[in-house]
Amino acid sequence: KIHECVCSAFDRRDFSLDDTKQHLKSDYILLAKEGDSILGFSSLIFDSPQKVFNDSSLPITQGAYFAAAVIAKEAHGKGIYSKLNTNRISVALSKKDPLVFTRTQNPLVETTITNGLRARVNSGEISGYSLARHYIPNCYEQMLSKDPPPHSSDDEIQREHDKLNIRAGDAYILIYSLDYGSKEEVLYTNNKL
Repeated sequence: KIHECVCSAFDRRDFSLDDTKQHLKSDYILLAKEGDSILGFSSLIFDSPQKVFNDSSLPITQGAYFAAAVIAKEAHGKGIYSKLNTNRISVALSKKDPLVFTRTQNPLVETTITNGLRARVNSGEISGYSLARHYIPNCYEQMLSKDPPPHSSDDEIQREHDKLNIRAGDAYILIYSLDYGSKEEVLYTNNKL
């Protein structure tokens, strides 16, 4: 059923069952269900960006990798991804992970994580965060979904994602450094690698 959800989410039937199984290898999995149907899932891996992506230019500091996150096409627009992300952020913060990171070619992924962290700043759970985008040309070798992702409501995020050639598989690794210090020290900033 999870594999069906993946194929639905990307509106493609050419994702292999092995690809789905690979994305389920994680430390933490969240499922969104309605009856017997799986509407979506997300997962977390606790490791460093350097190890997850096998790239020595990335930080060696352990953090929470927001790995797979998939919402079935029929469940898009219902806030499920946002809820799954809220839960992933909660898990990362409960572990006091200094980093939250992911890889994506979808501006809504960045928007949702950013909005989730802004909410945690506003609630006082963290005092701030900074974001570094690491450009990965031809990362996926193709656009992951059948259609381009929807546009972000955040103009700055959308401008950054407009620089990607998603048809060629370009993506960003997004690395959020979290600040657990006093609220007066930092609000949030947006930096590039």
